[in-house]
Amino acid sequence: QIKVSEIRQLTPIIHQTPLYQYRVIILSLAEQLNTAAANALLKNLEEPSPQTLFLLISHQSHLIPATISSRCQRITIPPATVQQTEAFLQDTVDNAIDMHLAARLAEGAPLKIQQWLAQDLLSVRRQLLDDWFKVAKQQIDPLVAASNAQSLAPLFLTDSLLSILRDMIQYQLYPTQDLSRNVDYINDIQQRSQNVAIDQLYRIVDLFLQLRKFNHQQIAVNPLLQLEQIYCLWAAKIN
Repeated sequence: QIKVSEIRQLTPIIHQTPLYQYRVIILSLAEQLNTAAANALLKNLEEPSPQTLFLLISHQSHLIPATISSRCQRITIPPATVQQTEAFLQDTVDNAIDMHLAARLAEGAPLKIQQWLAQDLLSVRRQLLDDWFKVAKQQIDPLVAASNAQSLAPLFLTDSLLSILRDMIQYQLYPTQDLSRNVDYINDIQQRSQNVAIDQLYRIVDLFLQLRKFNHQQIAVNPLLQLEQIYCLWAAKIN
């Protein structure tokens, strides 16, 4: 969360004479403003200092309070295409990786892949997805797989498995279109999509989104218990 104390630290800066023509205040992840911080920021937006620009950056702009967003000019920046991401990675990454796969996994955010490479998360992802599909094939106990997954960073875990589930749903809806992000698991995605009803996939997606929300809002839950429920449901819905 962005706290009110952090917003109040801007007050003396805002009222200083700018060194150049404009003073630019950049607020990243603006959707994380708590209520008190949003109210404090609102005062500055309603009575801005001369030659001061506020740049609020958000990937989930719908979470920004309406009192804030209504006083801003929205500029939508589209995500990078697969081709743009692949070209960027070829110019900036030295690792011997599958650039096409990495560009698909980036989902328009090439810096995410750079972070993954720095933390060796591509190999972690492979172990996570191997376990996920082994559960479907009854090659590993779902409780063991859930325990393995529970040690991973919550956002990485939920986003990686949500990506697989989205690929499965898209394959069921548009089987002739090449929409998969996880191209290295395309055979598993296609085979397993034929053995599970789409409404059950949506149910598992909802559980992951709920878990993601709990983590984002720092709601105290037992993550292992939540994961065990999801993995057991996934195992039960595969023929």
